[in-house]
Amino acid sequence: MPNQTILKMKNIYFFTYTLLLSFCTLAQSNPCDTYTKSKDNNKGTADTTITLPSGTQLTFNRCEYFDIAPCVEIKEIRTLADVVQSGYNTLDVKGNILLTCGMLKLNFKNGDCTEECLTIPIRIRIPMLANPCANSTNANQLYKINSNGVWQPMDEPVKEVTDASGKKYFEFYTKCGNAFNCDKKLPTVKVKFKAKKIKSLTNINITSHCPIINVNFFTTNRRKVIFAKLPCLNPDSLMVKVIGTNIQGKPIEKIAPLSSLFSKYRRTECRPISNKIVRNILGIFKTKERYVYKKYLVN
Repeated sequence: MPNQTILKMKNIYFFTYTLLLSFCTLAQSNPCDTYTKSKDNNKGTADTTITLPSGTQLTFNRCEYFDIAPCVEIKEIRTLADVVQSGYNTLDVKGNILLTCGMLKLNFKNGDCTEECLTIPIRIRIPMLANPCANSTNANQLYKINSNGVWQPMDEPVKEVTDASGKKYFEFYTKCGNAFNCDKKLPTVKVKFKAKKIKSLTNINITSHCPIINVNFFTTNRRKVIFAKLPCLNPDSLMVKVIGTNIQGKPIEKIAPLSSLFSKYRRTECRPISNKIVRNILGIFKTKERYVYKKYLVN
């Protein structure tokens, strides 16, 4: 056989092998014929489930996930630093402080993508976890962030499901990205922060690492008083950041544990009460230390 004929056959073989390899690679990376077949009709294609470190599961239609994978941004919010960075308060629309069981931020506009919603809803399962940092008799509930950046109960149907291992989840579906939160309402008391050696108050920020709390309270028409709600937790675990102006009118920012602020020892319903005596009048009228008091002075 002439060398030229052999060379042609080798070239044909190499071209055929390269073409087949390309088809195989495409078939492995693209599970659907997304150009000629509606995603809704790809019933034979399995879904794609992503399990996050905290146990939250997101199940996408596999065909659509292939198309939008670079656009998907998923972020678990698990620490106080995560919450502060996200800018979310742990307050609901009624001003209740929430005990989070896990937050999730879901975005479909990552990078240069412009679509806010999917064609086919994804299924989200958030594990029903107990929070070891604080107790609440309220039931778990799912919330999402509204347009004002505040948590509100979800309107979408939510149900409790149990998998084969006995693990319980909140299950719901969504087409559009948002921030979602599994919460319980914490018992709180109303308190007052009053400026003493400060010209005016702007904001009182209360944070805690365990449980994770990040709440802000602002002045309304009183420049030296801020009314707030505080959870009935050990005051050593609650950090207070005061933002305002000093006597010279310059902005100030101070951070201190709640327990370090001078307090008026007016009773609240917070429990427990320690055996430490914080005030003793004439050796008769004894006031024992409580977790949270009704009035705090900010110097």
